[in-house]
Amino acid sequence: MCKAEVFTPVPGDAVMLSDYTALHNTVDSFDNPDHVELTPEYFQSSFSFPNVNLSDGFLLVRNDAGELIAAGTIFTEDNSSLISRLSVEVHPQYRHQGIGSEVLNRLIQIGLKRGSSEFACMFPSFRPYAATFLEKHGFSHDYMSLKMQTELKTPGPVFPLPLGLTVRALNIKKELATWAQLQNAIFRESSDYEAVNTEILTSIVKHSAFDQSLLVIGTLFSKPIGYCLGFSMESAAKEKILRIERIGVLPEFRRRGYGCILVSEILIRAYIKEYVSSELVVRSSDKSAITLYEKCGFKESYKHMWYKRRVVQPEKGRGELG
Repeated sequence: MCKAEVFTPVPGDAVMLSDYTALHNTVDSFDNPDHVELTPEYFQSSFSFPNVNLSDGFLLVRNDAGELIAAGTIFTEDNSSLISRLSVEVHPQYRHQGIGSEVLNRLIQIGLKRGSSEFACMFPSFRPYAATFLEKHGFSHDYMSLKMQTELKTPGPVFPLPLGLTVRALNIKKELATWAQLQNAIFRESSDYEAVNTEILTSIVKHSAFDQSLLVIGTLFSKPIGYCLGFSMESAAKEKILRIERIGVLPEFRRRGYGCILVSEILIRAYIKEYVSSELVVRSSDKSAITLYEKCGFKESYKHMWYKRRVVQPEKGRGELG
């Protein structure tokens, strides 16, 4: 264990991305069996979405030599619930010194100033110490998601196309509005969903992990009814991994096998482009989606644990946590 003489968190800045990427990769590769080596370009693309600002969304902790040894992030959802999502990463050599607690408490203070009263954190199930840490700070278990994976040694199962159904690549130049309308219609009833517009989708298209061939749309007699979006990732061994970010079908067209067809199409496309595996995350309570993914060859790898804490807003003039 290294000793950090001073560890005062400071806001993020425009030149932090290389150091932040190195810290994330060090933390993640320490115990993640499925570690994917990310790049500064990946994070730059991810943080380019509207309302994400490095200076007010990040806290950085450096040691006396100027090396980044910890970082915290806060993203507050732009809706009526004002839930802030938090994450804390501490270099393995600098743990058990109170750095994580200091960063977490400061993130909560930032969220309170924004008007948040609920704070959510996620960690993988292979890090049980994270549960102990969060429970110590007043968080409790909220819900669980499954990380599912499949190898792409073969194209995977093929499902016959029903009459009238066509699956094709979405035309980015002409169909951004169609994509936005379709996605909003599919997910509008989800409690944690935020509606998208063409500006947000343009940011997604510019993401370094975006691959136009891995965005497919399903139409039934020319009516858009569903879509599947995949991102292109790279493992530490420089192998390509397909990460399925979203897949959905309009409510009135569900339970007809269309979701399986969309997933199958994107897996075939990834196989042709020599991807070695595919992964996705799904809520453990979504049994129908889990069944769909299992039909496409996916199996559970580990769980994503979501913890939440509700904090009473302090009285005016007081900034301390209760």
